[in-house]
Amino acid sequence: MSSSVTVTQVIDADAQKIWQAISEPGVLERVHPFVEKNPVEQWPGIGATDTIHYFSGLTLHRDFTYWNEEQGYDLKIGQGSDRGTTVIWRIGDSGENSLSITIQPGNDNADVDLLKTYLESVTRGFEYHITTGKNIQRNQFGALPYFSP
Repeated sequence: MSSSVTVTQVIDADAQKIWQAISEPGVLERVHPFVEKNPVEQWPGIGATDTIHYFSGLTLHRDFTYWNEEQGYDLKIGQGSDRGTTVIWRIGDSGENSLSITIQPGNDNADVDLLKTYLESVTRGFEYHITTGKNIQRNQFGALPYFSP
């Protein structure tokens, strides 16, 4: 199993506001710099499912396996019926509120540097959206060809 990757972004907002953002159905269309569409099949809670359509044409499906109000959730993500990668979202409060996302890749060939850059863009997108109220622009923090050329 390859190494997990975690990125934490401090956000100048209370934990409840961060939770409202990360638990909003379809929110990735407004906060994720590489996502074109984020249709929701079922929401919220354990058993929630949605799909991520990236600007590169890549499509991934998410199945939520753990849901703890105002603290975070876990999900399995992948293509087709393969949901081998686990993603853990947590809101932290150690004096400053933050959003941490951890990816536990389902294979040994995962590019850790690519995943770290990806997570930095995602967490920065949430921070920007939560603190400004504005939607993120495509590739706002730089392009990542695998997800958005």
